[in-house]
Order: sequence, then structure tokens, then C-alpha cells
Amino acid sequence: MLTKVRMEFNALEPRLASSMEFLAQCNARKAKESKPRLPAHGQAADPRPPSTVTVTFVKGVEVTY
Repeated sequence: MLTKVRMEFNALEPRLASSMEFLAQCNARKAKESKPRLPAHGQAADPRPPSTVTVTFVKGVEVTY
């Protein structure tokens, strides 16, 4: 039910492992087989803001965690 996943993370944040695990799950083989055109990207952000995950759903609703 997702159309896009965008993740910006702070490489020095203690919660980085959970953000990277979420990105890894989005890029896993089974996830890619079920939704091959789902763009899931991660990038390092400025070290000050906290990590964010922005998920866009099929109906166009965008939620940032």
C-alpha cells in the first residue's frame, strides 16, 4: 500500500540502527518482489535534526515519522 519511502538520517544519532533496519526491510528481496517499483531511498542529513522517515501511501497521504 506504499508508493514511496524517503528516509533522512543523522549518522550520529543513537537510534540510527532502527532507521537503517527499516530501510533494509524496504529494500529486502521479498519486498522488492512484491513491489518492484517502490522507491525506497535513504540519505544522510545535517547532524542536528532527528532522523525522519516519510512514507507516501497509495491514496496520496504522506506521513512523516
